[in-house]
Amino acid sequence: MSVNIWTDGSCFGNPGPGAWAVVVRYASGKFESFCGFLPHTTNNRAELVAIREAFKAVDRQHPLIIFSDSEWCVNILNRVWRARENLDLIGDIRECAKGRSVRFYWIPREANFADSLAREMMQTGRLEYNTNASCLSQLLAK
Repeated sequence: MSVNIWTDGSCFGNPGPGAWAVVVRYASGKFESFCGFLPHTTNNRAELVAIREAFKAVDRQHPLIIFSDSEWCVNILNRVWRARENLDLIGDIRECAKGRSVRFYWIPREANFADSLAREMMQTGRLEYNTNASCLSQLLAK
């Protein structure tokens, strides 16, 4: 069964301090969320870090459906557009995706369960934490 993942990156100032967040929903119905602070980044880099971290969070055997509100990231990773920047992170993600069943989909920000977690992380400036229950009430409310 597929694992649904929502990812988001956020940046204040672009470039400036930022954060990334990942919300994972397993086929069993279990949710996990992860996020981290980035002291100096751009919005696109924060979005890509979130996607890369999503791969690290889920075992290789699971097919992944990754939702992002970044049209740029989705089109780059689906090879619709060509990247001219952030090639290091894009390469990392493509390496993580090798041999895995992965689909990337664009969603509006309002439908992205990771959005508020990324914004919260950016505002608190904590280095990194795992908050497995933090997004559960938001997910169930929608």
